[in-house]
Amino acid sequence: MNKIGNIKSRLLSKLTESYSKSDKSDMKDIIKLIRSNKEFTELYLFYEEIEKKYFSDKVIAEQFIEKIIPILKQKSEKVSSICKILDKKIGNISESYIPIYNDLDDLLEEDTLSNIDKKLIAKKNLFEYITTEKDGLVEESRTLVQNENLYYAILANNFNVLYENELTDAEKRELKDYMSLSDKEINAKIESLKEYIVGKVDNILNDDTDISLQEKLLSVKSEVERITPSKYNLYKLIKLKEGII
Repeated sequence: MNKIGNIKSRLLSKLTESYSKSDKSDMKDIIKLIRSNKEFTELYLFYEEIEKKYFSDKVIAEQFIEKIIPILKQKSEKVSSICKILDKKIGNISESYIPIYNDLDDLLEEDTLSNIDKKLIAKKNLFEYITTEKDGLVEESRTLVQNENLYYAILANNFNVLYENELTDAEKRELKDYMSLSDKEINAKIESLKEYIVGKVDNILNDDTDISLQEKLLSVKSEVERITPSKYNLYKLIKLKEGII
């Protein structure tokens, strides 16, 4: 199976498995492949972002779908080779089924008489998805795909530096701790961090601050209040807390 959504959902599981086994050689091979193709990285990030996409205007949503389909098709053709290689490299690892990924994959198939109905259904599903407000279930479902912050580092092209050079032993242990947290633990830690950070921001806003700073603080507060449970968001909140202590 060389579809992008399938590759994406299996990729993090493979990296997590390799990381837990301290199999750096396997990880490096995969990371090298990813870095070699910017189109694949761009598509990966698009699949990531579509999970949070929401349009209140249905006309704009329809136009968005019409615009992205030809672009995604063009880009998917450019990554077919690396997807085949990654598929073999990842091996026999089950995907975490994410319906919106499946719909996107269906839309990127070559048009044939036999798949018209499937593509129409996928397009309808995509439209309904992006015109429905998200309530946190999206981020919770993403915890099925482990190790988001590790792969974020890879996409940022900093993995080797992050893992081999910059992280202390204590930080490496901390990273492994994030990966092993249950959904319940993640939710609890995130809610505690959100309460702390919002409280800190409110205290600063109550002081005499200039308009520009107030706008930035309100933006931070709004973003923190909207954040939903995931390992990567937990990592972001921890770093934000460290920055405002």
